[in-house]
Amino acid sequence: HRDLHLSIRRQRQMCIRDRSTNHVITMTPLEMVKTLRWHKDHLPYMLKNIERNINLEKENSSMATAANTNLSSKGHTETIFDIVREGDINKLFKHLQRHGDVDNKEEDGESVLMTAVREGDKKATILLLLEGADVECLNIHKESTFQIALKQENAAIKDLIWSQLLNNDEDKNAFYQLCEMGDVQGVIYVLEHLASLKYVRTNSEQSDLSYQKKLVEFKDQKENHFPLMCALVKQNESLANLLLRYHLKINTQYVFECDVGGKNSLILASQFGMDEIVQQLVPLYKDKNMLTETDNKGKDALMCASEGGFGQVVNILLPHFKDEGKI
Repeated sequence: HRDLHLSIRRQRQMCIRDRSTNHVITMTPLEMVKTLRWHKDHLPYMLKNIERNINLEKENSSMATAANTNLSSKGHTETIFDIVREGDINKLFKHLQRHGDVDNKEEDGESVLMTAVREGDKKATILLLLEGADVECLNIHKESTFQIALKQENAAIKDLIWSQLLNNDEDKNAFYQLCEMGDVQGVIYVLEHLASLKYVRTNSEQSDLSYQKKLVEFKDQKENHFPLMCALVKQNESLANLLLRYHLKINTQYVFECDVGGKNSLILASQFGMDEIVQQLVPLYKDKNMLTETDNKGKDALMCASEGGFGQVVNILLPHFKDEGKI
């Protein structure tokens, strides 16, 4: 009764005040005596019941801990990855509330979000994104979450991941990564499908081309390469052809830009023997009087093609260099 404060109010009334709730019960002295007698008779029994329940809870808790320990020793502890694969969204939600391990990774670098995407689980993907899952991480195979999403049939999941990249202002970097990996189908999906979605634009009046322009003109900070240059350096001619078509469609001037070594797209295409690309670039560079431009080492496109032994490229360039009076 230590939490109850007994006081006398006048001569014929008494009150009990509960200090925790400040609740007051008023009764006569006779009612008070009866109440105290009842508690005196029944309190020991009540305390025994409470003690027994506490002991039972402790025993159950110990048994549960022992069971978990046994499971752990056998390698059967349920992880967040197991829950995602199980597909129980309520269980996943409760697990995240208790543990908050939204960015856990498996040995192969696979994140929880990647697992949900592989499983094609839209609800789990949404929940993990709401919980702040890292959408930009890579596994040991250098795959991003978006690249994994591209392999799935669920278009909604692809759009969800891309929208999160867009919110993080990482969409352009993600597009460049697709080019680095030589993922032609992924590049097509982004340029053709995602660029047409209204949410990727700053306003509803912005055209598809303006967003495509932002993607193909993105430059990495290290080599100052834009996606077309990346495709040329990776010697991926099919991807380079695709990106060049978009440059021509958008009428971007980035096709004339140089990297940190002073090499432009024509020099890179000639250096790696990409005759189809060279054939398309020659008239563009000729119109800009940039056909015979050199890199930081003083080498032009013809020199690079000759050093690489690419006869077809040399044959394409030679007449134009003669016209320019360089031979």
